[in-house]
Amino acid sequence: MNFKTIFLITALLWGKLNHANAQAYGYYAFSSCISQGNSCFAALNNPAELINAKTTLSYSISNPYGVKDLYAVGMNLQSSTSHFGAGISWQNEGNQAYHFNKIGLSTALKPSKDISVGLKGHLELMSITKYALRKRYNIDLSISVVPNSKIKTSFLVKNLIHFKTNTGNEFNHNQTIVWGLAYNIEKRIKLLLEIEKSKLIPIQLKAALSVQKDSIFNINICSSNAGRQLGLGIGMKKKKVELGFAFTAHIILGFSTCLSLAYEIKS
Repeated sequence: MNFKTIFLITALLWGKLNHANAQAYGYYAFSSCISQGNSCFAALNNPAELINAKTTLSYSISNPYGVKDLYAVGMNLQSSTSHFGAGISWQNEGNQAYHFNKIGLSTALKPSKDISVGLKGHLELMSITKYALRKRYNIDLSISVVPNSKIKTSFLVKNLIHFKTNTGNEFNHNQTIVWGLAYNIEKRIKLLLEIEKSKLIPIQLKAALSVQKDSIFNINICSSNAGRQLGLGIGMKKKKVELGFAFTAHIILGFSTCLSLAYEIKS
């Protein structure tokens, strides 16, 4: 195991212990906040987007920065009506040294025509080698608003509150706030903007151009000031199956790749 591998494992483990970032799943290389239509990964990324989502089973696996000892897996099962949505999700990340598991239950309501609200409760289990086990839980809250046919905005707060253990000690949960905006330049082209902030990291600015060639093919081209990253996401849908591929390029750490598969159980 070389120095780069040790550094990446240490950095990612620190990030998980302190919730330093918001993880996106699926081919949305740009954003976990603004969903492209009815996201197949809403229960993982943004519970407010569960409204009007089809009954879908989804799987996503990624390899951070090309390090063979690291992986991230996400699964989600979700369904909804025009006014209510629900989903269950599971995340697993790690290597031989540590494992991180997160189980989430999400629900969404649509109190008005243009507003949807989502809530996600999650339990986290982290094991470091064979000697330490950490368990904690929290709540994520998200709101999506569509003021007109051209604009959509979404607000996401991860780790909304601090819960206490049986001993009265507080968890060191790092709250992350994400705000995103989608603007329809024309029918099949969108401009996406996003701001992410937490106590442990400086403000991250992201921008992307999303192009939908037809009902089968989607492409996202994105950039971020976090490590001067560039990203590309491609989604292809055939009947009830959606296949996705995404990668990001970090100026120092290198490439991260992601593959995703979603199956539409019921329309």
